[in-house]
Amino acid sequence: MKERRNFELTTSSGKSTPATLDLFHWDKMQAKAKALKWAGGVLGFGLLTIFIPIVHFVSVPAAILGAPVVFFVVSKVFATGTEFQGSIKCPDCTNEFRLDGTTKSWPHYINCDGCRTSIKMELK
Repeated sequence: MKERRNFELTTSSGKSTPATLDLFHWDKMQAKAKALKWAGGVLGFGLLTIFIPIVHFVSVPAAILGAPVVFFVVSKVFATGTEFQGSIKCPDCTNEFRLDGTTKSWPHYINCDGCRTSIKMELK
């Protein structure tokens, strides 16, 4: 489920600025579907490398063993967290940068790409 929310961005120096980001909440079925796609991609990679001599001795067993691990990790990440996307401006240097990530709790801390200042993201 996609939701647009307002945030308050605050730096360690005390400067703050408002921001708006898109939040994505995944239920368990959506998280498992996304995890199944990732695991299928790993298996697909293993199938593609069958025809490459020498490489297939490592890649195919790694894909067969790695697909369940990828499924488990991806389903846990998306079932317990909130994904966020959008563009924000740093309160200190006013550098605008793209933000994509996942968090389990708020407030969430990030670093500015331009000045490396720590920024606290809080829901309004």
